[in-house]
Amino acid sequence: MSIEPVPLFYGDYSGNEEPSTWFTEFQLSLPTTWTDTQRVRRFSMQLVPGQMADQWFQSLNSVQTATFVALTIAFFKRWPLLKPPKLSRAQQRERVAAHALKEGDIGALAPNGNFAHVVWATEISQLALGMGDLKGDLIEDVLEGIPDLLKDHLTCSYSTWDEFVEDVLRVPSIKLQRSLEGMEFVCTVAILSTVFANHQH
Repeated sequence: MSIEPVPLFYGDYSGNEEPSTWFTEFQLSLPTTWTDTQRVRRFSMQLVPGQMADQWFQSLNSVQTATFVALTIAFFKRWPLLKPPKLSRAQQRERVAAHALKEGDIGALAPNGNFAHVVWATEISQLALGMGDLKGDLIEDVLEGIPDLLKDHLTCSYSTWDEFVEDVLRVPSIKLQRSLEGMEFVCTVAILSTVFANHQH
């Protein structure tokens, strides 16, 4: 039975190598019918010869390589799971603020064919959820940075990120276009008024 190829393992974290992710991919590539001996042998073949992981494997005793479970325990003792750093609320707010929606993206089309502000809403929700904001505590911070051109059409009352994204998605593009045209008209009038006032002087 052929198996899906997995990149060779160095074990030195080079080239963005993440040991726990690599090991999971390796496990998924193994046929469920394989014996412990086949799995351990395949593991040894996945190590770059002479590199850190290979040297480590060669140093293991017979008990650690007797079963795949024992090998797994030894692997994660050598390359333990790294916990992502927990960001403070202030740091989370800074990250959200750095991804504020630009007024020029409202109503504009993104490369994937969706409206840029809808793509942004999805991305900002994923950013917040990725930081562990499951309760939507950062939504208020996001709303503060949304230009009025879009905010005027939102309910601005959400209990989850899904509700926020759905509300942004529901805003009709024609309303945004009318608001944009209205803003352009006001700006034009203001400019003309300034020019006329200067001319009078």
